[in-house]
Amino acid sequence: MTRKPHDASAWLKQAERLLRKKIDLLRIRAPAESKRTHARNPVKNFFVRLIPLLQKTMRACLQMLQRNRRLVSLAKRVQGKVKSLRQMIKERHDRLPEAAWGRFSEELARLLEGGVPLLEALAFLSNRGRQRQRDLSMKLSRDLREGQTLSESMRLAQAPLLVLALVQAGEHNGDLPGNLTRAAASCAQREAWRRERQQAMAYPAVLGVLLFCLIAFLFEVVVPRFADLYVGMGIPLGGATQLMFALARHDFLVLCAVFLIACLTFLTLRHVQERLPFLRQYHLLDRTHQWTVTLGVLIEGGLPLLQALEIQSNLALPPLSLSISQRTRTAILQGLPLSTALLHEPLDDTLILSVQVAEATGDLGRALLNTGVALATRRKQHMDLMLKLFEPVLLLIVGGVVGLVALFLFWPMLDLLQSI
Repeated sequence: MTRKPHDASAWLKQAERLLRKKIDLLRIRAPAESKRTHARNPVKNFFVRLIPLLQKTMRACLQMLQRNRRLVSLAKRVQGKVKSLRQMIKERHDRLPEAAWGRFSEELARLLEGGVPLLEALAFLSNRGRQRQRDLSMKLSRDLREGQTLSESMRLAQAPLLVLALVQAGEHNGDLPGNLTRAAASCAQREAWRRERQQAMAYPAVLGVLLFCLIAFLFEVVVPRFADLYVGMGIPLGGATQLMFALARHDFLVLCAVFLIACLTFLTLRHVQERLPFLRQYHLLDRTHQWTVTLGVLIEGGLPLLQALEIQSNLALPPLSLSISQRTRTAILQGLPLSTALLHEPLDDTLILSVQVAEATGDLGRALLNTGVALATRRKQHMDLMLKLFEPVLLLIVGGVVGLVALFLFWPMLDLLQSI
């Protein structure tokens, strides 16, 4: 027989009922015992006085059980949250990143272009590469042997939507190697741009960390020593120097304030980035490039324009880009050309001109991809220019902090020298 799991809430309810019965019984017995009590019977008087104490103890136990019941319900909710979080982390760990899907698509496309059948290509990939890639190849091969298509098996393996759409289009138009190559190129471009951004932000991040460490060193080591020196010498201090010594006595609060100011500055810049001209232009180029390249890859893969816009509106793009795809698709369904539908959207004018030329020549996919290359070059130049302007600002902040601390530290010494 299987044993039922222990239910803590049911046990608490039963204990609460028993305690309530005991309290009611003690309430009935206490007055009756007090009436029969006589001062000449000290033992009986002791037990009569003990009854109210037992009654208070029972009430305290009952309140504790009620609190425990709330704690049990809270623990169950927390356990459910932890279980869902663990499941989400497991899913994210099991899911292959976009760069790994790009490498897998490139290797599979190279084998298919060489004339290797699909099952043999997957069997070859299952014996080489990293463990997760070998597991993916074995799973796809097993699903294909069971009668599923490659796109259906990739969908079960949680492939990126762009890769999945290109594979489906390649299965319909017979150009599966070419679409896998396009998917690999798109994933490689996105990964390369992600690495470029990380490398570009590395230097400002290092400067910020050094500034934080410098402030910690000054207020933890340097300023307290000067404070002890001036106190021992009896040198009169100015208001700014006294304020700095007072801040040094609360160095932890100063560091917390610096960290809080940095976080607030970062959040403020993220909130008003569309209002600042320089950042607004960068985000316009970045948004236009992402939108143009994804749509161009889908159209070059053999998807019709309306279907490509529908798939693009479900990709992992920013919300504004997804809304642009939805509005553009609605406008095309109403009979407007693509260039007219994009005329009032928050995109760069280079895209509108390229779409107008592509509508005249009939090669929309190639025109979008060429425009994406030009936009990527402009975006990279704009980011480099922003970093060149931002790095001197950080250096100026570091120098200003060191200069102010040094000025306030040596100001009393200068006053002493002038008085001599």
